[in-house]
Amino acid sequence: MFNQLIKSLFKHRSKSLSDQCLDSGPIYDKILAGFDTLHNGNYTTALDLAQEILRDTPHQLDALLLQGISLTGLGEHEKAIPVLRELVTYLPENAGA
Repeated sequence: MFNQLIKSLFKHRSKSLSDQCLDSGPIYDKILAGFDTLHNGNYTTALDLAQEILRDTPHQLDALLLQGISLTGLGEHEKAIPVLRELVTYLPENAGA
């Protein structure tokens, strides 16, 4: 169930992220870099980027997703759960995932 939630959130945010990157800026450059490092399996660097973004822009949805997936990839499930729950509160259409 946990993996299903992550996949659902990632699918939803990936499309949204692509749309938003038309208005690219420093935050989205960092988010794209974070997802690139995530796809390369470097969860620690992706987590660092997510946390840096969230320090400057709390509740930034893509950064929350990046943080949650990174924590999951690092096996830090207990830390990932509240992050992903917070993300779901902003995306109620995924609440049943």
